[in-house]
Amino acid sequence: MWESYGDEQLLPYLRNTGDKNQKYEETGETAYPLKWSDDKVKSVRSFKQCYNEVLKPKNKYINEKEQVESFFDGGGYEFLSALE
Repeated sequence: MWESYGDEQLLPYLRNTGDKNQKYEETGETAYPLKWSDDKVKSVRSFKQCYNEVLKPKNKYINEKEQVESFFDGGGYEFLSALE
């Protein structure tokens, strides 16, 4: 499924369509493969968990902080939960 998006679409989210980590020299960041997993320790179960435990600590959206906070304060988590 993820292959249909292509690496260019997934790179901003630090993900790739392969099965190995991929270092991007132009940004210096590492993109990780998207994997389905039943391992409860190594996987996340919701966007909220991913945001709080992975994206936020890495300051992934530091430049959009105001917009992100506005989205979540305005019901964003509830919206995403309904989609999940």
